[in-house]
Amino acid sequence: MNLEPYILTAGGNIFCKRCQGLSRHTKEQCRRVALKGKTKCQFHGGASTGPKTEAGKARLRTLNLKHGEFTADKRKNSALMSIKLRYLEEVALHIGMFKEKTRGRKPRGWELLNPNNPSEYERMVKLSGLMSSESNA
Repeated sequence: MNLEPYILTAGGNIFCKRCQGLSRHTKEQCRRVALKGKTKCQFHGGASTGPKTEAGKARLRTLNLKHGEFTADKRKNSALMSIKLRYLEEVALHIGMFKEKTRGRKPRGWELLNPNNPSEYERMVKLSGLMSSESNA
């Protein structure tokens, strides 16, 4: 997408920088003028400078944390469980329990392993959680 860097305002008399923000829904460029010295308008974050100190950044991480549902640890655990579930599904497909894959995107960190290769199949089973690391020793 080619963004227009400038816009004419006041009936074509004033030449200004155009906001580089995009609409989430239409993916079109914002039609407002960018703030002075910035690339975004006030609605797309042109007025924001963000926290500069480590204390400010730490405060921002805990700001508006109401229930703890989306903490970094919970997100990491959720991603790990998604990967395990995907490998479990791959194992079930390989042994004939399922006929087709579940639709949707693959979880981040998941890599395609070939179940016909014995070493990759064993790794897939380990990653799915079917075989714990203690049972191998």
